[in-house]
Amino acid sequence: MAILYKTPLKKLVIFFRTSRDKWKEKTLQAKKELKLCKNRIKYLESSKAKLKLDLLSLKQEIQDIRSKMSNTASDKIYSSFTENEGKKYNSTMPNEF
Repeated sequence: MAILYKTPLKKLVIFFRTSRDKWKEKTLQAKKELKLCKNRIKYLESSKAKLKLDLLSLKQEIQDIRSKMSNTASDKIYSSFTENEGKKYNSTMPNEF
């Protein structure tokens, strides 16, 4: 069953051609935008993974530095304690030994 139009065929052809061309242009633009979004997502995911690795390594580095600092601080406290204790005992001990 054929569709009969009252409008002349020449006008219909022009209308349908422009309609098709606009549809193609709109579809190509949407595909282009979709591709850009996919590429951006891929880049952001890889960037996020890299930053996560950097963060973990920096956290480990901070933890190492803190442990070294606490060891150094405890060594200083221990050494100052032993020096003070040694002076205290040396001053009370007789020198005749």
